[in-house]
Parts: sequence; C-alpha cells; structure tokens
Amino acid sequence: MRILTTILCMSFVFSGELEVEGDLKVTGDIQLNTIESLEQEIAQLHATIAALQAQIYYLSNQGGYQTDCNGVVGGTEIFDINGECCEQSVVDACGYCDGDGVAEACNCTNTLGLNDDGCCDDVVMGCDDTCASALVDDDCGECNGTNTSCNVFGGGVTQFSAIFQSSNNNIRLNWHFLNGIISALNGILIVELIDEVWITFDSLSNPLINEYNTEGDLQDVGRTIGALPYDRYYNCYKSQFESNDECLEFLGFNTTMKNIPPIIYR
Repeated sequence: MRILTTILCMSFVFSGELEVEGDLKVTGDIQLNTIESLEQEIAQLHATIAALQAQIYYLSNQGGYQTDCNGVVGGTEIFDINGECCEQSVVDACGYCDGDGVAEACNCTNTLGLNDDGCCDDVVMGCDDTCASALVDDDCGECNGTNTSCNVFGGGVTQFSAIFQSSNNNIRLNWHFLNGIISALNGILIVELIDEVWITFDSLSNPLINEYNTEGDLQDVGRTIGALPYDRYYNCYKSQFESNDECLEFLGFNTTMKNIPPIIYR
C-alpha cells in the first residue's frame, strides 16, 4: 500500500513531459511552475534595482552629492552635445565625445579649425575683417569704396573726334585714353550735349581700341559730342549728366559733330 502511494505521488509531480539527456541528479521537489517563478523573481529584482537607483539619486541630491550620467555618485562621465555619455576628459571644446574640435570653430561645420581667412569652412573674410561681409577693396584700395577716393580715370579721354558719315549714317569716333587704372575701366560712354545736358547715346566696353563706329542721324551734325570713361563700379555709367556732374571732369575733350557728304561717282 505504501509503494502504491509513492508511485501515485510521483505520477502527480511528473504529470508533464520531461526529457533528460545524460545523468540527472535532483535534490528536493521539482515544481511545474519553477520557470514562471524565476521570471517573476527577476522582474521583482529589476524593480528593486530601479527603486534603489532612484533612492540613491534622491539621497545624493539631498546630501549634496552629484551623480554622473551613468548614475554613479561622484562619477566623472557627462552627456555630450549629442546626448552620448562619456568620460568628461574626452569631451572636446565643442562638447563632442572623443572629438577634435577647437573653441573658435565650434559654430562651423568643420570644427577642427578656421580657414586661412580666419572664417568657418569656405567662408571668405571681407575687407572690413568680417567673415562673409562680401565687401572688397575698390581700385583705390578703399574698403567698400566706389573708386571716388582716387583718380582711376587718369587724364580721361583725349583727342576725341567724331564725324558723321552720311553715306552710311554712321558716326566715326576716334580718341586716346591717357593713364588711369586700366584694370578698373569698363569702357567709355559716348555723349552729346543737348539743351545743356550731356545725354548718353552709346557705350563701348573697351576704352582702348581708339576707333569705333556707332549709328547716327543727320540731326547729330553740329552738336557737341564727347566721351568719358566709366569704371567697374559704374560711377559714370548714366543716361545723362547735369552740368555740375563730377564725371564730366574726365570728359577731357569734346568736338562738334561734322558731316562728310557722300561721294558721288559719275
């Protein structure tokens, strides 16, 4: 009877499947819910650890102790600018873990340093010593100047002459340009005096070719016409000039339009 009771008890305990390879030595009773119990124990331990960490953080703040980004009291790890936790000693001047940035380039895309102009990345410094101002020296060497602080036109246009060719309704122009800063010049303006106002009626991009033909009209004959230079800042690139305009100082020479009648072949 005792043997039967023992067999019944064993059948109750091992009512599920149990497959064992090799030797198995068991001490004590084996319960079917052992794995579930262990999972519950692990979850409780995680909760306990979290509660203890929160308590440590609270007590550290109450006691004036600081914890680092890993929760270590008195630790030296900090969050960098990207939220990465690392040792404070490896954070560069721009706040990056294991970075090589320098303080003056922290606002640049390339934080390793400034360019040869002392600006970020490919930014150019202006003549006012300000990065990206886009200001440049004019031909007189003045920062953001307009070529008015020096004489870029030299002696201006000289020996200017104009003849109307009625055979083809062209005005033939001849001139010389004297001195000046050639690299600053963009050309010359052909002007004529109408009712005490100099009116621009043509322009030429090259002031040094000395001869140029432009369209004319018979009504231009007898008018006083001339030419004056204009520079790359277009200080004298205007449609008309009043009698007191400073640009007219460089007119240099003016002439009265003459007419060459067409040659009649017989």
